Amino acid sequence: MSSRRLLAPTCAALALAAALPTSAGAVGASARYQVSIQGEVKETWNYSENSDGYACEPRHEGNGTATARFASPGSHKLRFHTEHGIRGRVPVNVTVQRNGARRSFYRDPECGRNDRVSDNSGCGTVAYRARAGGFGIQGRSFGFGIAGDRDRWNGKCPVAEDPLPKYDLDPLAMLHPEYGPRLRTRKLIDKLLHPRRKRWVLRHTKRVVLPYTRSEFGGTQSGQYVADIAWTVTFRRVSRVKF
Repeated sequence: MSSRRLLAPTCAALALAAALPTSAGAVGASARYQVSIQGEVKETWNYSENSDGYACEPRHEGNGTATARFASPGSHKLRFHTEHGIRGRVPVNVTVQRNGARRSFYRDPECGRNDRVSDNSGCGTVAYRARAGGFGIQGRSFGFGIAGDRDRWNGKCPVAEDPLPKYDLDPLAMLHPEYGPRLRTRKLIDKLLHPRRKRWVLRHTKRVVLPYTRSEFGGTQSGQYVADIAWTVTFRRVSRVKF
């Protein structure tokens, strides 16, 4: 689940007049906000994989941890519109600390020596600037996106194998609405456009457990990936609600 794909989740069905509370009054209501965010995602993983096919295809084993922390250095102006959703991005400082190991070896000694070990000597901490964007609802859950760190290690630090093989998973992929709080469109509109409410704090915590079952190449896997998610987004309205 490449974090680059998460930067623009869409706000679903915000143009529906039926979703508007009576306080908003009409389709096309909007307002401006100062938005700040902070949070962290902690991931742990352990897995083993036996490749299908020839007996001399290797077995892979791996484990590790990563903690990604992010925070906006201040608040940044965004705009919410019932037809277009939440527009804009918030600058954030991101720090990711990683440890990991991976080993590959033959299951049958007659296949020869093929021990390949990657330890945590290339791991550590990286810090970078990014932008949080794509604030909105997919289905019935709220989320946003921040570019992850997988490409910042130059292959020197083992990262988590993805239990969902079609994606490239990193901790910040867990900010996607799929793992966010349940939030209906009507409630989002009511919270942001209520004329007597100028500040709304949205807090979310969740543990995600994904089992390793089948690899991208068909091999049998075991183990699990665990992510502990905690984040806060603060919306402060700085304009009147316009219709």
